[in-house]
Amino acid sequence: MKIFNPLICIALGITMWARPGITQSFQLREKVVKMGADSVVVQVFTSQKRSTEYCFVHVHENEVASLEAGFRMLLKYGGSLITLRHSAPGQVNRNINFQLDGARFEFDPNRIFTANDSLLATNISHQKVSASSVNKAVNVVRQLSATIWKELKDFQTIVALHNNKNHPASCERRGWFGRQLVNESYNLTSYVLKNDQPTESSLSAKAIFVNPSINNSDFFIVTQSKDFSALQNLGMNVVLQNDNPVDDGSMSVYALSHQKRYINAEAKMGRVDYQFNMLVSLHSILAAN
Repeated sequence: MKIFNPLICIALGITMWARPGITQSFQLREKVVKMGADSVVVQVFTSQKRSTEYCFVHVHENEVASLEAGFRMLLKYGGSLITLRHSAPGQVNRNINFQLDGARFEFDPNRIFTANDSLLATNISHQKVSASSVNKAVNVVRQLSATIWKELKDFQTIVALHNNKNHPASCERRGWFGRQLVNESYNLTSYVLKNDQPTESSLSAKAIFVNPSINNSDFFIVTQSKDFSALQNLGMNVVLQNDNPVDDGSMSVYALSHQKRYINAEAKMGRVDYQFNMLVSLHSILAAN
């Protein structure tokens, strides 16, 4: 087991932050998941401080603000945090790429938590390959999801850490004369039915509370009504996932199917302090019940 000192936070290949006067250290366990010719490292950080009853999980390597906010929470309250490393040193990427049978495969690590092999195969992008290679790819990706879930399954409450771009819809130039409409990026209003056109997000939402004074990029997604009510009472943007959400391979749907209390904390990329304050507010709720 390794000891990780947050004074010089370089475990992820980048310098993240330093705070004077902190002597707290984390224990670090690593599990390597082979994926064809490549591999993914599942890192589990545990604070030696008093522990919490929930675990942070961070699956998108490029969402570094949410990861930093999570580490700050470990320093303040203790607990555990799971994250992934799969890019070259000094790089961070949202999706995971691997080579298998001479072909390249790519997937979003938050679209791999499903018992449905057909859905999982659909969520793995690739060039034209044989059915045998696709089946092999599904098996190695399932090994990764199983490894992550094994680290989470003993916690009754899971707190996922995410960031989003918060870009408005725009018309962008393509080539000399072309224009392309680019939809707004994922945000709180993604869960609202728009123009009578349902989406997977809107079909999975039971209730939404919007605080008009808070950016639509900063919000929570929860699976339990009590957490929705508690966050609403604090004036936080929050979405309550319904009891029969669309299975898209996301951890929120998978956690619900395993009777886990799941909370996703979303914030705009780069807003570390704001997301940390969101998590502090969330901790006050989780510590109370």
